[in-house]
Amino acid sequence: MTLGQTTTDSTQPNSFSEQARTVLLDVREGLYRFRQVLHARMGEAEADLMFDMGLQMGRAIVRNILADNEAQPGADTFRAAVGAYTRAGAGDLQVEELEWEGAGAELVCPDTFEGWAYAQNNDLRLEGKCDYSRGVLAALMIETHRAAKLEPEDIYCVERTCLGRGDDECCFIIGRSADLKAAGLSKPKPRPSVHDQLEELLVTAQRRAVQLEVGREVAMRLMAALNPDELMAQIVQLVQNYFGYYHVHIYLLDSETGLLNMMEGTGEPGRIMKDSGHNIALGQGLVGKVAQTGKPMLVADVSREPQWLPNPLLPETRAELTVPLRLGGEILGVLDVQSNSVGGVTEEDLSLLEGLGGQIAITIQNARLFDSERRRRLEAITLQKVSHSLSLSLDLDEILDVLLQQLQKVLSFNSAAIFLRDQDTLRPVAGAGRSVQEKDIRRDFTTVIPLENFPLAREIVETKEPLVLFDAPKDERFRPLEGMDDARCWIGVPLIVQDEVIGILTVAGSQPGAYDEETAQTVLAFASQAAIAFQNATLFAELETHRAKLEDQVAERTRELRWFQTFAETAPNVILMGDLEDKVRYANPAFYELFGYDAASKDAEGLHISKFIGSSERNDKIEAAGSHRAEMMLLRQDGSAFLADVITFLVEDEAGAPTVRAYIIRDISAEKQLQHEQALLREDLIKTQQRLIEELSTPIIPVTDDILVLPLIGSIDSPRAQRIIEALLEGLEDYQARIVILDITGVPNVDSDVANYLMQAAMASRLLGTEAVLVGITPQVAQAFVDLDIELTGVVTRGNLQSGIEYALNQMGLHIAKSRGEYRTSPSK
Repeated sequence: MTLGQTTTDSTQPNSFSEQARTVLLDVREGLYRFRQVLHARMGEAEADLMFDMGLQMGRAIVRNILADNEAQPGADTFRAAVGAYTRAGAGDLQVEELEWEGAGAELVCPDTFEGWAYAQNNDLRLEGKCDYSRGVLAALMIETHRAAKLEPEDIYCVERTCLGRGDDECCFIIGRSADLKAAGLSKPKPRPSVHDQLEELLVTAQRRAVQLEVGREVAMRLMAALNPDELMAQIVQLVQNYFGYYHVHIYLLDSETGLLNMMEGTGEPGRIMKDSGHNIALGQGLVGKVAQTGKPMLVADVSREPQWLPNPLLPETRAELTVPLRLGGEILGVLDVQSNSVGGVTEEDLSLLEGLGGQIAITIQNARLFDSERRRRLEAITLQKVSHSLSLSLDLDEILDVLLQQLQKVLSFNSAAIFLRDQDTLRPVAGAGRSVQEKDIRRDFTTVIPLENFPLAREIVETKEPLVLFDAPKDERFRPLEGMDDARCWIGVPLIVQDEVIGILTVAGSQPGAYDEETAQTVLAFASQAAIAFQNATLFAELETHRAKLEDQVAERTRELRWFQTFAETAPNVILMGDLEDKVRYANPAFYELFGYDAASKDAEGLHISKFIGSSERNDKIEAAGSHRAEMMLLRQDGSAFLADVITFLVEDEAGAPTVRAYIIRDISAEKQLQHEQALLREDLIKTQQRLIEELSTPIIPVTDDILVLPLIGSIDSPRAQRIIEALLEGLEDYQARIVILDITGVPNVDSDVANYLMQAAMASRLLGTEAVLVGITPQVAQAFVDLDIELTGVVTRGNLQSGIEYALNQMGLHIAKSRGEYRTSPSK
């Protein structure tokens, strides 16, 4: 059977049903094959346009079949038909537009209805189709057995046509106007003529062709864009310019965070959202739902869509269309367009933007690949420049600045900094970026940051691995340093030398999700160069320090040689140096003056030292002990002899091997003569002292018949101590005193010998039955007794003579009383 043929069998109860169904099946099959041919020979959009026209032809055939049959009107049967259609799976029947149709009645339902469904009653028949984009023409038919024919004025047409690639649900209702009115449908205005319908179809086709041409031009222009940032800006601007949408923006999906980051938007709202790092989670709003499901969403009236999220920056949004940017099975992001009028986006926009979305996804992927390759090449070139800079300079500050400047060429950031580690602290040594330059702190890095106040840095030091924060402020470990207040994404990588973390390199950006693991590897490559720079600079600094140290040592040795030369040349003593064969190699001016040789001709050099000094015994002692000192008689050139103090020693090299014998000679003839004279004077002085000591008496002063005072003055040595004890014992025997007061106020120094002498005197007194009282104890003397651990048991001590006398008087039962201006002793009361 060919398209449009019908067969009729009036003897069968379902003849009309079978006939209509056969025709509809044939139309479906024909359109399906027709569309396959169209897709094979032209683009998908053009094929869809031709398919729409073919679908209109199929509808006309069905209407002609239905118009040749009769139907019996009835409100009850109409309601039953609607209920049957609803139960068949079409959902709630919604009538949106009524138009007059002389040949039949057509109702378009907005709900999706797939496959075949069938319901019938005695009065009405209902036919519908859905999902023609998959080549399926489904029909729901209600047949009547009445033989009467419906008049045109008794028939309503209800229709809403949805163009585009999405679902197009249609159903046909035939019935008398009285029944339709009873069902709640009013008389519609007359349906346009066939000519008007053809004109409308032509205008629609032309508009669709223009949109397709515009879409092709947009796609071609996008294909030429290879910079991802420029590409995003071109996408939204071109779509808005060509199609006149109220607002256009594009989101890209970050697979790591599950966030859709707004990459670019039109107008001031787009700029504000981009600068603020606007993002939407998967499943949230229209954008999130489309990215999650991979299916487009068209909302003709956003006020009726519960999934829609209002944006205060876009207050005039009334309709919205969101399509996924799909590449194979991967969702790269979402293209979202908005209109400021209800119904401002249609199925035509959906079909067009879906096709354009595929081109955008391919273009984005190409731009990403190109940008990735460009960045890799730029990174390689930049790293080569950095390596070249390392070979040209060893100044650490200069190298680190160049490194950060080169990093900024391959990576966009707001701020970057290099920190060097010192145990548990970090010190910033270099910085770059807007934040750093604005504060002009590129050289004044004096802040020391404890690792405990920088959790991210502590983690990097411990793990020795890079760390990436896709949305830094949301990470509890992130604590922004000065100049990082606007940081939204952050990278930190270690600087490693010989498996030790010597510092970290940090980079911060203002867009969340702008950095990923690949970016971290790029930063890590620069960090490795920074570590090499630090190592080279450190080695260079160590070499410079070592060189400076060697120079200082050389200068010190030079100064020492000059000092020695000056010392030797000006020394009053003879300095003589000879080789191991005892031949003179150097003699200072004092030698020539003392020994009588000519200093101008240096005639002593080369002479054997034995000419001045005997050598055999001296050399043996030097070899055994390394040095030798003795008083020796030496010979002058004229043969005269003199007594000298001779010091002989070996001078060794760095290996410890002797190289030179050195002599220091001092003429001690006059000194010895002086010492002899001084000895004679000392003997005379000693004799005089002894005579004075013998003449010096040790007075014993009686205070009463029972109390004696022995004042001690001057130094006390052993002979004098013996005389003091003898005088004390004689006085005690003469006076028969009961108490003796030893006054040491006049003794300048009390040492262990003096203390022992005093204790011997006290013990001697006790043996004679006399109590000894020691007075004149100053704080210094008391400390001396304590330090010397002198046992004073049995000896009474007092600070001064007065207190000692008072003590003695009290012991005798006496006290001192003043009478008529005089002090007298009287018995104690």
